[in-house]
Amino acid sequence: MEKYWSCETTLEEEEYLREQLSRDDLPQDLREFASLFRYFKIQKDVKTQDGFEDRIIDTLSSKNKSGKRRYLSIFYKVAAAVILLLFVFTIHQRFITVRDKATTLVQDTFEDPEKALEETKKALMLVSEKWNKGKNNIVKLSEFKKAEKTIKNEKL
Repeated sequence: MEKYWSCETTLEEEEYLREQLSRDDLPQDLREFASLFRYFKIQKDVKTQDGFEDRIIDTLSSKNKSGKRRYLSIFYKVAAAVILLLFVFTIHQRFITVRDKATTLVQDTFEDPEKALEETKKALMLVSEKWNKGKNNIVKLSEFKKAEKTIKNEKL
């Protein structure tokens, strides 16, 4: 069976397997394979009704002759293209609106460059002061960490 599942059997070996698995006195572990091979045998014997292929060919050829299907296909493609264009146009318009709003928000607030420079210096000084305050707190925190390490070392 391993050779069969690995697709390494010859036609003669497969025929031998079919014969062996059609016996009634099979071990329990091979019974599931026997039902599979019985299914294959039944399906091999199934035949289509007379004229089935002709009916399929007639149906397919009649659909090819009808132009309705072709026109529907073209209609769907055109409709999809129009929807896609509307979607792209809408997204583009919204992008332009957002960009215009952002542009109005970013406009200069000072007419005089000297005044703008002074305000910028004030803002940077404020940031610097706050930074230095925070830096002092970090120094205090590092001293606290040193004390904590010393206490831990004494406990050990």
